[in-house]
Amino acid sequence: MKIAYPSYRQLLHNISRIKRFFNVDFLTLPNEKFKLVRFSKNISADCPLLIIMAGCHGEEPAPPLAIFKNYKIISEIAKKQRVNLIIYPLVNPWGFDRNKRLNQNGLNCNSNWIHKEDKRIADEVKIISKDIKKFKPLIFVSIHEDDDTKKEFYISSFGDRKYENPLIEVGTEYFPILQDGKYDDIKVKRGVVYNRHDGSAEDFMSYRGCKFSCCTETPSRQPLSSRIRCNTDLILKLIELSKRG
Repeated sequence: MKIAYPSYRQLLHNISRIKRFFNVDFLTLPNEKFKLVRFSKNISADCPLLIIMAGCHGEEPAPPLAIFKNYKIISEIAKKQRVNLIIYPLVNPWGFDRNKRLNQNGLNCNSNWIHKEDKRIADEVKIISKDIKKFKPLIFVSIHEDDDTKKEFYISSFGDRKYENPLIEVGTEYFPILQDGKYDDIKVKRGVVYNRHDGSAEDFMSYRGCKFSCCTETPSRQPLSSRIRCNTDLILKLIELSKRG
């Protein structure tokens, strides 16, 4: 299936420009042609840290594209707000390049971060979960998309709930909020799924002591351009929220 957006290799062509705004490090990934990448921006040791993760599922392209397209404004706003950043912009490059949810081994890169129910854990999870333990963020976000909802936006969260409404407000600028109710194994209230311990990255980071750990879900059936803009605004809002503390 031909994808209507740049490949991971094409995105990496921007690394020389991205290095003007972020420190760039590559993480070894076994049996992969291209390594995982991490962007970091350290303003000062006394500034709050926001960690952003995107692209755990390969068929959810808008979050990684938002980062690779808008890294300059993300960096500039972080500098202005005095917020340190760690960004894992694309966790599942193999799936991204093929519009596939899972990685090359058929494993979910958003499962088994904690409460490990499966002995087979994605290499991407092993590598990033080890790397991320070096850092102590105030806020963590894993940016996702959902193809089960036709046009609605929602979030999953852990920790201090004061951060939820500002993110919901950003989402409503682009999409309606998912109505209250139970959908398969999630329960939504006012656009939020709260304290869902599903072994995801945001679940893992909540146990690591983040004041607020969350996952955002834009509707993947809607236009890609709108989803990219929404995800960019969500990132900028999270920088602002991190500044507030």
